[in-house]
Amino acid sequence: MSTYQLTNTTYTETIGFALFNDPDNPDSPSYTLSGATQTVPVTRNGRAVSYKLPFDLPTIEVEGDRLVASVPGAFVDHWEKVR
Repeated sequence: MSTYQLTNTTYTETIGFALFNDPDNPDSPSYTLSGATQTVPVTRNGRAVSYKLPFDLPTIEVEGDRLVASVPGAFVDHWEKVR
């Protein structure tokens, strides 16, 4: 659970509560209530907005009702708002 702010130039995320589950880590799952905040730049290409999540691997691209999250060599996930 995080709060975020998206502006024309930056994406800022503040962690309220997070659960990280890594099957390869014997100490997993781990929890955080850190309240850490990070800001990353936003790239605009026409109507599309993209940014790298500051606390996680995916890069996010949003255009209209479409969102794509991707990690090169790992996955590409597509979401679309259904009206």
